[in-house]
Amino acid sequence: MDDKERSLLEKFNATAERLASHFEKGVIQDYMKYVGNPWKVLATNLLAGIMRGFGLAIGITVIFAVIMIVLTRILSHLITLPFVGQQIAQLVEMVNGYLKEGTKIKLDSGGF
Repeated sequence: MDDKERSLLEKFNATAERLASHFEKGVIQDYMKYVGNPWKVLATNLLAGIMRGFGLAIGITVIFAVIMIVLTRILSHLITLPFVGQQIAQLVEMVNGYLKEGTKIKLDSGGF
């Protein structure tokens, strides 16, 4: 490597170091301004908490919706089975009887 290339490389390194130093000072100054303003910190943390809660609510809703869809599909296949379908039909009859007559429920000995 000759002297010309070496001097260019040294200038480049010096410039890169100055840029890095200015960048670090700028970031630290921005952070100090942010931390120095308690209302800005409070507002940022409040907004972050609200968004976290909103995301959690949406996520849980989606997960439970998927679970309900899967369970509905599984149960729709189970109802076609003779024994399970018969038991569910008997349960529906009991609930309908309760709704029509009030608290009087007729229990079969061969049911649940």
